[in-house]
Amino acid sequence: MFTPDQAKVFILDQLSKPYSWWIGVGLAAIGGVFWGKMKAPLSNYVLAAGIIAIGLAVWIHPSVRTQPAFVRVLCTIAALSTLGSLSYFTLWVPKRVMTFTAFCNSSEKRSDAEIAGIKWSDRYTELQVTIVNRSDSDFSDVDLVIMVDQPLAKAAVLNDAQAVIAWHESPQVAMQVLKRDTGRMYSLPTVMVASLRGCRLRADVMPRKSSIILVFAVVAVNEKHSDTSPNFSVKFPHDDGKAVWIGRDMHTDDIYEKLRPTPKTVSISGRFQALERENEVDRLIQVEQPFEKAVDELRKLGELGASTNPPAR
Repeated sequence: MFTPDQAKVFILDQLSKPYSWWIGVGLAAIGGVFWGKMKAPLSNYVLAAGIIAIGLAVWIHPSVRTQPAFVRVLCTIAALSTLGSLSYFTLWVPKRVMTFTAFCNSSEKRSDAEIAGIKWSDRYTELQVTIVNRSDSDFSDVDLVIMVDQPLAKAAVLNDAQAVIAWHESPQVAMQVLKRDTGRMYSLPTVMVASLRGCRLRADVMPRKSSIILVFAVVAVNEKHSDTSPNFSVKFPHDDGKAVWIGRDMHTDDIYEKLRPTPKTVSISGRFQALERENEVDRLIQVEQPFEKAVDELRKLGELGASTNPPAR
C-alpha cells in the first residue's frame, strides 16, 4: 500500500514524463466528447486528436521506445486501431448521415385526386421532399424546419413514418367584420392560406435505414381579390421577406393563381439527436425536375432523329 507521501512522489514522477501528458490530453479529449456531448463535426476532430495523442504516448513510452522499430510500430498501430475501432462504434458521428432529396411533379391530376389526405387542386404543384437516415443507429428528437422558395398551401407526411408536420411560425389572427345594418361586430373564422415561413417536422424517433417522405402543395397567391369575396387574404410580411397569408376558412381555389409555380430550392434547418449527441442541420437543396428532364430528352431525341433522316425525294 502506498503511503500519502509515496503516492504524491509517484504522481509527481509520472507527471514529469512526456508520455503521461499525452495520455492525459488524449483521455481529456475523449472524455470531453462523451461528457460534453459535442456536436459533429467538432466532436470527430477532437476525438481523432485524442486518439492520436494516446498513440503518440504509446510511441514514446519507455517500455515501447526501447523495443526494435518493428515492435514499436506494431504496438503503436495496435493502440491506435483498438481506440479507433471502439470510438468509431461508440462516439464517432459519420458525416451527413441524414440526407435529403426533393423533386417536383408538375403534371396535372384528376379533380378528385387525394394525396396523403390533401384534396388536390389544379392550382397546386406537387413537391416531394425525402429525408433519409442512412446510419446504423436510430435518431431521436428530430426537429426540422422546411422552407421552399414558393408559398406552401398544404403539407403532409406521405409514407407511414411516425412524424408530424405543421405550419412554422403561424400567426394568431382574429378578424372581425362590421355589419352596417346592425352596427354589430362579427368574428370571421380564418386559416393559413399560404406561407413562405415553411413547415416544422417533428419526430420522436427516426429508425435507422428509414425515411420520411413529405408532400407539399406549392401555390401562387392571387393578390387581385375582392374584399367582399370569401377568397380575400391578408398578407403578413416579415423582415426577412418570408410572408404568410391569412384568409377565410371557406375560401375556394380561386384564392390561388391558375398558373402554377415551379419551386427551385428547399432549405432545411434544425437538429436531431444521434448517439446521445445533438447534430445540427443546415442544408439548401435543389429541386429536381425529373418529368421536365424526361420531356427535354425526348424532344432532343426527336430533333436528333429529324436531323439524321433527310426528307425523301
